[in-house]
Amino acid sequence: MFRFLLPKHCDHHALESRWGNVWRQIDSSQPATREDIKPGDLSTCIHKDILLRHRIMREISLQETGGAPPLTKEMYSENGRKLLDFSLLLPFGACDDADSDSQDMLRIYGTDALRFAIAMQPGWPPGPSRLQGALTLANKFWNCLRFACMHLQGDEPLSPDLRSSSDMERWFLQRLNTTTAQLNEHFERNQLSSACARLQYLVRHDLSGWFLESIRLHIGNPASRQCVRYVMLHIAHLLHPLMPNITQETFFRLSTSPQKLFLQHPFPEFRSELIFPQATRRVEQLRKLVHSIRSLMGLHFIPAPSRITVILTSNEPEIQRLILAHAEDICHLAGISNMRLDDPPPGHAIRTVSRSWSISILLDDSRIHDSIRVSLLKEKDDLSRRILRMQHKLGNRGFMDSIRTDTARRWKTRLRRDLRRRERVIRTLGMLTAPQSETMRKR
Repeated sequence: MFRFLLPKHCDHHALESRWGNVWRQIDSSQPATREDIKPGDLSTCIHKDILLRHRIMREISLQETGGAPPLTKEMYSENGRKLLDFSLLLPFGACDDADSDSQDMLRIYGTDALRFAIAMQPGWPPGPSRLQGALTLANKFWNCLRFACMHLQGDEPLSPDLRSSSDMERWFLQRLNTTTAQLNEHFERNQLSSACARLQYLVRHDLSGWFLESIRLHIGNPASRQCVRYVMLHIAHLLHPLMPNITQETFFRLSTSPQKLFLQHPFPEFRSELIFPQATRRVEQLRKLVHSIRSLMGLHFIPAPSRITVILTSNEPEIQRLILAHAEDICHLAGISNMRLDDPPPGHAIRTVSRSWSISILLDDSRIHDSIRVSLLKEKDDLSRRILRMQHKLGNRGFMDSIRTDTARRWKTRLRRDLRRRERVIRTLGMLTAPQSETMRKR
């Protein structure tokens, strides 16, 4: 299953052609027939299909736990017609009566992105920003799937090893567990916009921004690979009502079940054993610390990653133990080369102080990339040219009389912001070129 890697870029149309005919096998005794859908009804049909997919998978889940009666054929019927008998379960390009706008959107963005964009906000047609955001989410999930296929060996169990899992893995398992409970509530209340917002934050920020980035350092651990497999399949379950094609491909790659349809598997439910308050508290402190380092570097235009030394100071024993235990993770997530727990150093350093810790970045030329100085000089020149153009416009009285008052106010605000930004750049350049202190020379 893992003998070949996925392509770098996701071909959504290839996934549609691969899995489009699979939806016809849901009930072989009553093969699905195309239903005429007018362009104005496409949004309503997509909403129905999303809610029906969740309803079917949720009924299977409740049946397995004894909370629902056995499935019957009446569940799939409404007035003698199959509920899943929508042509939107097939590739949209196969709809002969689709209008030209729908065909253009399907050709550019694909079925999964169009479904997610319509679920994000009602109304037809969806705007380009919504479609592009849905396509970006699908590509982000595809990259996460590529990462899993590159590192998994295929023999990992489908459930996480809670005894050997790290704090970051337990934190994400709890985040995934609470998101599952919220999604079930949103789907039951037909709140598709809220469900899409939850899934977007989960995939783009928690999964790819924190969990997979931190687990790169420990992917050789069998428990970490086991957790990655469980997480990817779990998120694919959550995404399936909205993006059926890419999640079906994920299920085909990572699952060993003989049932090849996602609709034949139960929808995830909340699990009380996946609550880890202590690990979650430690990881939240770790995320705040990494965010503080990133913000301090961004404030002074220091790119990440950079070969710089960060000194952390804290009087709280719990924070000190956290820093010592996760020093490698902090360096990797913040994009720095070295970090140590010590007193604030004298001399030229960028500092920020909070209630729990203080952060110092040593601007030692032997430990910092030359690209930092080059990027700062380029930023300074760009800001100077922009400020001169804005000052010339604001100084031309005839031109200012011809524009609206709110436009002039917005330009003045932008000028003040650029002036403050240039001052920070000049201050950082001064720290880079200033003579080193006696302590830094000894080092």
